[in-house]
Amino acid sequence: EGLLIMKNYENIFQAAKNNNRQAFRSSFFKLHLKDQEELYHALYPKNKEKIEGFLTPAEFSDLFKWMDTEGQKEVYEVFSRDYVAGLLPYMETDTVVKFLSILEEEQADELLHLQEEDLRCQIKEVMTFNPETAGSIMNKSFVIATMNETVKDVAERLRAWALAVEMVYYVYVLNGEGQLCGVVSLRDLMTNPDSKILTEIMVTKLVSVATTDGQELAA
Repeated sequence: EGLLIMKNYENIFQAAKNNNRQAFRSSFFKLHLKDQEELYHALYPKNKEKIEGFLTPAEFSDLFKWMDTEGQKEVYEVFSRDYVAGLLPYMETDTVVKFLSILEEEQADELLHLQEEDLRCQIKEVMTFNPETAGSIMNKSFVIATMNETVKDVAERLRAWALAVEMVYYVYVLNGEGQLCGVVSLRDLMTNPDSKILTEIMVTKLVSVATTDGQELAA
């Protein structure tokens, strides 16, 4: 396995040197994220810049999310502002906020200005919370349902939403006023008949914290 990885590394180095996009992509996607990160850091700066032409922001975003803050800062410095801004829609809100927090204020503002209004508002909302509060680390992407929906209703919607939500472990059930009244696990969705109403299988004993509570309390 190690020899195979090294062979892919050699192919990628050569492809980057020769501006061979197809060869780069073919070998790059054979690597695990950890190996992709290692390879990225091993590339010469001029070859790192070529990644903009080799990978779309959607494709590179998985590797970007894998990186630590130092690696993300390097990406910001190497790539164009438009490319870096293009990564943000493919990241969870809390991950975006963590990344923006390592930049200068004007740098973060520039990236935010390049986002769609809905996403920009979501990010700014989380950024208003004090550091180390539950609000500052909350995930704004989740799956909701209403009390009168069936297992079948939610399962069909989940197929469409799964790619847009980072962690789909629970469906949050709301009443007519939009208040949380229960949660349904994916396991319960999978093991109950399609005709079951969510109120019949949801858990109603809920634990919650305020967005202003400390992250230690949330934990």
